Amino acid sequence: MFSYLKIFIVLSFTLLAFNGCKEDENIVIPKNNTGNPPPDPPQGWFYQSSGTDNILRAVHFADEFTGIAAGYMNTVIRTTNGGENWYNVDVTGNFNSMSFPDKNTGWITGYYGKICRTTDRGISWQEQQCESSVTFYGSWFINTNTGYICGETGRIYKTTNSGMNWLSCSNNNVLISLYDIRFIDSRNGFTTGDFGVLMNTTNGGNNWYVQTNLSNLNFLSIFFVNGKGWVSSTSSNIYATTDSGSTWFWQPAGVNLIGDIYFLNEQTGWGVSDNSSVIKTTDGGFNWMINTSEMNLALNSVCFVNQNTGWAVGDSGTIIKTTNGGN
Repeated sequence: MFSYLKIFIVLSFTLLAFNGCKEDENIVIPKNNTGNPPPDPPQGWFYQSSGTDNILRAVHFADEFTGIAAGYMNTVIRTTNGGENWYNVDVTGNFNSMSFPDKNTGWITGYYGKICRTTDRGISWQEQQCESSVTFYGSWFINTNTGYICGETGRIYKTTNSGMNWLSCSNNNVLISLYDIRFIDSRNGFTTGDFGVLMNTTNGGNNWYVQTNLSNLNFLSIFFVNGKGWVSSTSSNIYATTDSGSTWFWQPAGVNLIGDIYFLNEQTGWGVSDNSSVIKTTDGGFNWMINTSEMNLALNSVCFVNQNTGWAVGDSGTIIKTTNGGN
């Protein structure tokens, strides 16, 4: 009798303790390899469970609900509820970049010349062929027909038929790696690369020329909004233009290795770095607010759908989200 009573009391207290410590069902706290919760993300951001430990290199959201992230080891994941749940998409490859000219149609590119296209918001993907087997780092489509990819050994390719055919562009014998590519309009575009190389085209990508060569750093990500542009680098500065790339000047960012930048408009933008920091500007990049964390991993890509809602992805399958603009 005593033994049954003792068991009943122990179980009762155990259930009370469990219920009293129950976590909010809407809060996802992923575990690291030790089984413990990881360090806090940057202030104003919270974790979402990606379901993978693989590196995530690119993220895109069509709206507040539908998003796609892509990375290494055949990793492409998709959400339709703002990132609360992510599910795997059947695609093979190691992917570095993603470009969606509209809500339905997009491309992912990566290692060994891999190019894949979707026309159903990332539910399914079809592989496309290119003559090159180099690694592609950047991609940009100005519409569903015309797009560009860039990568190793200065390779730049162009398509005008939705990726059915890819044509090699003249790059003035530049052989460095090119990391990102953006167009202001149908004729004027820029690509970034090693050794501070910034190349531009004025004829729709048929010919490219070196505009800037700063050998003490590498240029990484590039973004344009209405003729204003920004280029991140391996230094703690961002290269900026207010005249569609005719002239450029430095803007101190305070954080090294800003791998990706994203601007919602001419004033408001964000960047993510290799040291888990997120930076934000509300004055076109003249001043940047630094939001650090102890995550100790690289954040590789960032995107926003409005002033408040955005996502960043990184190493170890990390996904973080903000609903207050990252403040």
